[in-house]
Amino acid sequence: MPDRNNFTLGIVASVFGFGAIILFILSGPPYFYLFGLAIFVFGIYILIKWSADNYIWQCDKCGTKFRINFKTNLLGINGGVNKKLLYCPSCKKKTWCNGHPLT
Repeated sequence: MPDRNNFTLGIVASVFGFGAIILFILSGPPYFYLFGLAIFVFGIYILIKWSADNYIWQCDKCGTKFRINFKTNLLGINGGVNKKLLYCPSCKKKTWCNGHPLT
């Protein structure tokens, strides 16, 4: 079962950070928005890390299931919900892969 605590933390931090950015831009000193930006980036980092740790990807060409790391998850091209353009470690081709939650 995927770890829901880190997912929840990432969502809360991202929403709080985004709200803080807007609040500080509208009413605070100009440099205060950096605080909100830092919280927002931290939340996005947690969500990307959570996704990399809790999903397994399956190649559309050969069916091989494999895991990806944080950098691949961050830089990979998304093709919708749980679909990403990745290099398959087995057939060595760049293909659309489907993400499946670990159970």
